[in-house]
Amino acid sequence: MPLFAPNDRAWSRTFHFGVGPSSHGPRIGGTRPDGLRADLQDDAEYIMTIQLATAPDIFASLFRNCSFDDFIDGMNDGFHDDDRLLAIPHHDDLRRSSDTAFASSVTPHPLVVAETPTRDRAPSSDGSTVPRGGHKFGGEPHSIQEPELPGASQLFGAGYLQIVQVDFPAADDAEVDGDWPFMDGLFNLFWKPPFFDTPYFWYLQK
Repeated sequence: MPLFAPNDRAWSRTFHFGVGPSSHGPRIGGTRPDGLRADLQDDAEYIMTIQLATAPDIFASLFRNCSFDDFIDGMNDGFHDDDRLLAIPHHDDLRRSSDTAFASSVTPHPLVVAETPTRDRAPSSDGSTVPRGGHKFGGEPHSIQEPELPGASQLFGAGYLQIVQVDFPAADDAEVDGDWPFMDGLFNLFWKPPFFDTPYFWYLQK
């Protein structure tokens, strides 16, 4: 099963938020995928859909499954495996629903993903190298407060990958309107195959 994020965390696939149709495939904002079964709280909100693997295709759709305040309470508090964040794997490339229930607070955008991976570490101001910030699949997590994101090395040792890192929209992103789901923070999601029966871990940092 070829993974969408590079197996080698020395490499990552960058992406940005594009303009235009985002009715299917990797995307952020807008309405949730049609036909996806999820046990959602009343204040849940759709965030995005990402690709996990190819041949066969596996996707995951992410929801905030609590109030925004409860979700943000997890910021800078380590990795979490609770259901404030739901990552729901599915084989089908589900199209957007016309139903606005649980719709995202932000406008819909496709994820425009680099066709080939790039080296994940980039030069820092002190001459060392650090994991790239910004949006990416794979690689190592960029850490805002510490030299390394606490707990990441243990997850890598247990066979996990950084599936996706999502930063605040930047200059190369399309204009995103609405309340950003991660406030002004950086979101990291760790998971490992086969996805359908393995737990995931999320981190929200600023």
